[in-house]
Amino acid sequence: MKRTPILTLISWIAIFCLCLAGCTEQAKPVALTISANPSLKETILEVSELYTQKKPNVTVTYNTGGASFLQEQIQQGAPVDIFVTNNPKVIKTLKSQGLVLDNYPQPFIKNQVVLITPKNSTGISKFQDLISDRVKKVAMGEPENTQTGIYTKEVLTFFKIFEQVKKKGVFGEYSLQLVKDVAAGKADAGIVYRSDTRSSDKIKIVAVAPENSHSSFVYQVMVIKSSKNIPYAQDFIQFLSSKKALDKLEKAGYLRVDKN
Repeated sequence: MKRTPILTLISWIAIFCLCLAGCTEQAKPVALTISANPSLKETILEVSELYTQKKPNVTVTYNTGGASFLQEQIQQGAPVDIFVTNNPKVIKTLKSQGLVLDNYPQPFIKNQVVLITPKNSTGISKFQDLISDRVKKVAMGEPENTQTGIYTKEVLTFFKIFEQVKKKGVFGEYSLQLVKDVAAGKADAGIVYRSDTRSSDKIKIVAVAPENSHSSFVYQVMVIKSSKNIPYAQDFIQFLSSKKALDKLEKAGYLRVDKN
């Protein structure tokens, strides 16, 4: 049966409306909120700029704080889409409470624990040098309440010098702040995350902690089950594994995770 011109016109109008609706849906503004520690902020935002070039309708907001603080926000229903952390206790708690989407968390990137000194400093080349009398102050994470401090305690315990170095501690919550303390001359040395050392040209890395001297330093990324933007959150996490994103992360001092 032949179509009449009117029926053909109606069909084309219907197709046009469907296409228009699809375009409108695609262009609908989406705001993704990513919660993670301060160390990751600059790099995550750089990676998100690459992502939004592909998805211009998406904007990324970064919410920062300690892992336990961010955990409490999620538990209280804060509008978080993606959570990144290297704190296994926090991950276990959120998973046990059913707050993380199935199939998450997923390994994201690795970091390293390093020993730094002021750029012009001499005489410190390894962790064992921290017990020397010439080292008066060591910038380090609070060993009981911060993830930075937990790694530090593990490394110093590995070298059997924790108690001696703890007495010299200038304590802080975030690795990034510890870098600033060493750069400002508030400490003779500091134990920090490698990725944070790029924040200052007034410090230098003098030693890297052996991988077997501390617990796994892999950041895990997950979609929060209450997210209103789950498809976009999943798509963003997938983008994090792209060559563009990984190249940016490596440039910032992070290491790729072997997922095999």
